[in-house]
Amino acid sequence: VIAGNRFSSTIASVLLGYIGVPIVRITPGLLIAGLFLSAAFLLRQILNLATTLKRDLECAIAAGLFTGIQVFLAPSHFQNLYWFSGIVAYSFPIIFYCLLLGLLFKESQLLRQSLFTRFFILILAIITAGFSETSAAAFFTLTLILFGLGLVLRSVKIKPSAFLIALVGLTIGLSLLIFSPSAQARNTGMGELIGNQYDNIFEILSGSFEFGFDFILYQLRGTFLPLAVLFTGMLFFGSFIEKRTLGIKAIIIDSLLVIACVYISISASMAPQVFAFGAYPNERSQFIPLFILLSGISCLGLLTGNFVSPTIQ
Repeated sequence: VIAGNRFSSTIASVLLGYIGVPIVRITPGLLIAGLFLSAAFLLRQILNLATTLKRDLECAIAAGLFTGIQVFLAPSHFQNLYWFSGIVAYSFPIIFYCLLLGLLFKESQLLRQSLFTRFFILILAIITAGFSETSAAAFFTLTLILFGLGLVLRSVKIKPSAFLIALVGLTIGLSLLIFSPSAQARNTGMGELIGNQYDNIFEILSGSFEFGFDFILYQLRGTFLPLAVLFTGMLFFGSFIEKRTLGIKAIIIDSLLVIACVYISISASMAPQVFAFGAYPNERSQFIPLFILLSGISCLGLLTGNFVSPTIQ
């Protein structure tokens, strides 16, 4: 682990290791609490941009629903929720990314940014990218798409400078993962390591998009009921966020953008496994695309709830 290229996972493992054996027992609880608090923080900042009402209790309930479904649908409860190494590499980055996005949306509400805040965003982005290649690729792609949509859609007010700083940090973190000596040794087959033989860019892209589609299809077929519960809960939540409703044309366009954003980001999360092994990702790394899928379903639920708000109320 110490010799690996996942610098954030290494740092976290070393620091938490000083607590000793008890950290193995308390990490699952810390993880679930972290997922809930970071989701509540992110949702609160999104609503601050979209509405003028204070909905702290409702945000906590929605974050609890989201976290409950996410934990329930974890691809491997052992690897994602109980195994220390799996938690550090594939579950912790979700918490850090929610905090990063929440901070970006929070900064978009301020007129000025302090130098300390910009530096903190940069460091947080670098750390977020350093847990695993899967999360780094997915979160870089998702942030890039959100930044592009924020520039194109004038109805969404974002702070371009904050997102640019975050993208720089994610790029630095991703570059450290790719160009580290251990990654180069693994990919080139130095020593006793098996080198990567799946380096055709078109095959990687096609495989990633194919696996991304498969992942979404598998989840919709195999876990439809929990996904429907999440969608319904977010629909009711979105129905009373604010009285203002969107038109049918805006709902359709926004929904298509959400679907495209989710599909591209999930496909990006598949790319590291396709590059390294030419295979479908293992269970522990599927926690990242699951988070993106649940986020997309939540957005669709909120949009639909806002549209049908007059009827439900």
